[in-house]
Amino acid sequence: MIRNVVIMAGGSGERFWPLSRKNKPKQLLELTSSGKVMIAEAIDRVAPMIDYDNIYIITGEHLKKPIEDALPQLPKENIIAEPAKRNTAPCLALAAGILMDKNNGKNQSIAVLTADQIIEPEENFRNTISKALDYVEQHGVISTIGIVPDRPETGYGYIETGNKLNDDEIGIYDVVSFKEKPDEATAEQYLSSGKYLWNSGMFFYRLDTFIEEMRLNAPEIGNKIEELTESNPNIKYVFESLSGISIDYALMEKTKKAVVTEANFHWDDLGAFDALDRVNNKDEHGNIIKGNVVAIDCNDSIIINSSEKLTTAYGLSEAVLIQTEDAVMSCKKQDAQNVKKIVDSIKENGLEGYL
Repeated sequence: MIRNVVIMAGGSGERFWPLSRKNKPKQLLELTSSGKVMIAEAIDRVAPMIDYDNIYIITGEHLKKPIEDALPQLPKENIIAEPAKRNTAPCLALAAGILMDKNNGKNQSIAVLTADQIIEPEENFRNTISKALDYVEQHGVISTIGIVPDRPETGYGYIETGNKLNDDEIGIYDVVSFKEKPDEATAEQYLSSGKYLWNSGMFFYRLDTFIEEMRLNAPEIGNKIEELTESNPNIKYVFESLSGISIDYALMEKTKKAVVTEANFHWDDLGAFDALDRVNNKDEHGNIIKGNVVAIDCNDSIIINSSEKLTTAYGLSEAVLIQTEDAVMSCKKQDAQNVKKIVDSIKENGLEGYL
């Protein structure tokens, strides 16, 4: 069976503005101490187990060339550009149609990964992927990866687990239900129960299983998959006709074939600037400092300067200060999730040129 990896890399990363821009979003930024952009880290994780010829990136049309430049090791035809901005269900339907056409409908499985997550150790990650693919190939189910929570996180969705389906150290469980991002009290309950995992947004399935389940649970998308081929001159029209719905709502919350593979690796989703605390080296005062910066009496702060200018700071505590060539953004670290509100305000004021 042919094994493929599809990495979704179409997000805008608005919570990382002003570093993240329309033509250089989060997945094309160096946000960790590795010195690599996020999408390159994602490729390097799976390259030891999947040939480059079977690794695909799906992204927006405007990001196709920047991603090609960032990933010269991948065949250019493996960078799939969505004809229009939709959501993850149309995105994965497009990938399914192209892979079905490219491999002449041969037996194949797909690991759907994302471009903006921190995962270590990588060997454990690859072992988990292999176990998940083995299971879905054998049983014709759809697996996601669930992360064992270590804190009452309110920023992630959760998966309620049922019976264990295997005897392996890497456990695979029935999915009882998917839960939206909880409030703090509910997150505490999830954590203490031991029955809930974080939803990582990674998926594993045989191609034929995916198509069958999409036709059953989201027929308005599933019935169009065979038309989503690069040889179809009307592919743009077909894709634009699809509803912009997430794969969670379209499929995972409806299918009776959902299982969850429990991760045995550390996972972190870089959702906003405060997440950088967990994945970067710090100075003796707990600061993350990058670029041309002079910081005095600052502690537990994130100060990043990507411009040629000098950034100075005095007395900052638990703050975020970002400077680029054309913008400066500052907030309390605890308010980092609200950077998106700044972006929304920029749009409302007709200043889209800064995005």
